Amino acid sequence: MVFHENRRVSPTFGIGLAIPWGMEIRPFSSSLVRNSLVAAIALSTLTLFGCGPKAFVPLASNESQQAPGSVTIPPKVDIVLLADDTGGITPIREYANQKINQFLTTLSTDPSKDWDFHFVVVRLTTNEAVTSVYTSKHDSNWGSQWTPPYPGAIAGGPGTVNPNVFRTFTPGVTTDFIQNVNSGLGSIEPGLSNMKTTIETRFPGTGFLRSDAMLAVVVLSTGEDTSCTSGSGVCAGTSYDSSVVNTYRDYLVNKKGGNATAVRFYSAVSTYRISNGTCMGYNSYAGNRYKNMANSLGGAQYDICSQDMGGILNDIASNLSATQLLFRTRYLVIGQAPEVSTITVTKNMNGTSVSIPMDSNNGWTYAGYLNNFYLIDYPIPMNQVSGGYAIELHGDAKLIGNDTAQVSFLPEGAQTGVQ
Repeated sequence: MVFHENRRVSPTFGIGLAIPWGMEIRPFSSSLVRNSLVAAIALSTLTLFGCGPKAFVPLASNESQQAPGSVTIPPKVDIVLLADDTGGITPIREYANQKINQFLTTLSTDPSKDWDFHFVVVRLTTNEAVTSVYTSKHDSNWGSQWTPPYPGAIAGGPGTVNPNVFRTFTPGVTTDFIQNVNSGLGSIEPGLSNMKTTIETRFPGTGFLRSDAMLAVVVLSTGEDTSCTSGSGVCAGTSYDSSVVNTYRDYLVNKKGGNATAVRFYSAVSTYRISNGTCMGYNSYAGNRYKNMANSLGGAQYDICSQDMGGILNDIASNLSATQLLFRTRYLVIGQAPEVSTITVTKNMNGTSVSIPMDSNNGWTYAGYLNNFYLIDYPIPMNQVSGGYAIELHGDAKLIGNDTAQVSFLPEGAQTGVQ
């Protein structure tokens, strides 16, 4: 989650008027800025010639902060794409790579779908090391392009991807996200088992999975899962009983502390068994287990044989965006210690602005400088902050979905008036 804070250094005019570091001339109109500067010069001139009192008039810092449904506070999601590597994806592999690039670009730039994401492609049946993790620009590995997730964030903080596996993507430039490898397994496809193995043995050390992020799994396949309930890999036969799906569903949910609302599963698989080679030029199996996983984990189902890949990924992005409306923000972070008596908080919801009182039941209180706290408290603790000056929202004052808030304050120790 990122709270954009407008910060700039204002000059000292003469001897008598100083605008403290980090304070902002409120950007409501250009005339206000001009009037502020004229007033500053006038006061400075009076002071220089001894014709008036000395004045110290700090301006309030004005910080706009938004809830997770908006562009400036992207919540976190870790996306695992399980890609068919048995040959069935071959006809659309290059096209799929283009659409994945567009998918990541949309998550990075579309205000209605913005997320702080980690993204990785895992071969559906091949157990191999994870060497490429793609991220939004809220990961400090982006260097000069980094967008800090909250005021005062330090590069390399919690949730940063291991530099050894960090990879960038360029909008419009195709990356080989999906590589075609014929595993030689024939109709055997231990996709769910391989997913679990990857999470357990391949993700540790990469920084991909974050405890304070949602987990989304996307399957692209023309086959059907043949995993065992024991998680030992390939079974001798193919069983479609619900215990298999329940085993892997419960595994994913347990990875998020037992909270199923923190997991989404999306299946882009064949709806029917096709044996005449008309599923993208190949035969296909009905991906029933994958579809059942999607049903049980709040995701969506798509028919990879008949639906456009670009449309599928765009719809997944929209589905993820819709989940942001569930999120509840408990804390606002500001970039410096405030003079508490000067804090004002305004909540904006559905086009209406409401002044939030200082109240521990249905208002705000100043929590001071906190370490290792979560900005979102529902549906799971999300967007961990290593340290920052925090305003806590209580009861009805908490931000829900697309709600926004504006915080205005003077810095700690600031005084107003004529001396």
